[in-house]
Amino acid sequence: METMWLLCVAAAVLAWGFLWVWDSSERMKSREQGGRLGAESRTLLVIAHPDDEAMFFAPTVLGLARLRHWVYLLCFSAGNYYNQGETRKKELLQSCDVLGIPLSSVMIIDNRLSYLRLMCLSEAQGPQQHTPVSQSSDYSSLGMG
Repeated sequence: METMWLLCVAAAVLAWGFLWVWDSSERMKSREQGGRLGAESRTLLVIAHPDDEAMFFAPTVLGLARLRHWVYLLCFSAGNYYNQGETRKKELLQSCDVLGIPLSSVMIIDNRLSYLRLMCLSEAQGPQQHTPVSQSSDYSSLGMG
């Protein structure tokens, strides 16, 4: 009777040990696969201005590079507010190079002509009356209701 009980305990311990080793090896596989994302994982970083990638997203970009993501960057302005657009573009490209974003994966949309058209239209229409959102009791005055 004692031998049978001892065999049952030994079988239970062996089964538990086997399941524990198998489970930990499966967890290790999923961790390795999570870190091996490679060329199939792509990330598009969309920013409004040059330097946003460094000021706000540098840790994220570096982490994605560590996980082997392909990072692409789309910037919607050349930062030409003080006529420094060319300098800001160069700084953006240098920053992307430091962060590991290939220059072929960077696109800067510098649409000054559309901005100038918008400014000319708004000047031609004259001053607009705007209702501050904080003073509006509903959104109907803003064309949202």
